[in-house]
Amino acid sequence: MRSASLLFAVALLAACQKPETPEQASARMSAESDSAKTAIDAANVRYARHMNSGHPDSIAMMFTEGGLMMGPNAPTVAGRDSIRAMMTRMPLPPGATLAFTAVDVAANGPIAIERGSYTFSMPAMGRTPASTMTGKYLAHWHRMGGEWQIAAEVWNDDAPMPAMPAARK
Repeated sequence: MRSASLLFAVALLAACQKPETPEQASARMSAESDSAKTAIDAANVRYARHMNSGHPDSIAMMFTEGGLMMGPNAPTVAGRDSIRAMMTRMPLPPGATLAFTAVDVAANGPIAIERGSYTFSMPAMGRTPASTMTGKYLAHWHRMGGEWQIAAEVWNDDAPMPAMPAARK
């Protein structure tokens, strides 16, 4: 009987609450977005540090259990174990650096979408000169247990596609 009374009280309170106005929703989402951006900026610093230091386990743990990594010209890598394995097989070369800049973050409750840019620099290696690539990315984040984790990320670089070879006659 006691649990039925408690359920009735919770249902009554929920029924009495007024729905959020558009202005209230906008203010709430703006505050949530600002808070998420601060946390995601810090996560991006950790992500770059793990990439630059060759820590595939730490990178994989930044993703949700079923997280997706969707890089250019490659199949989707799904799940922490696959992300860890891929990062182990393809570490950054020594001296290479990766940096992220979140351009904006939109959050609503435990979900956030981040749009940003990245810079990837490679030192000179043998006959290969030093180079820098820039690109953009989208990341879908979930807040789980108070921590933002990557549910999916997709990126590509800003370089134009190579020219297509001339058609044979």
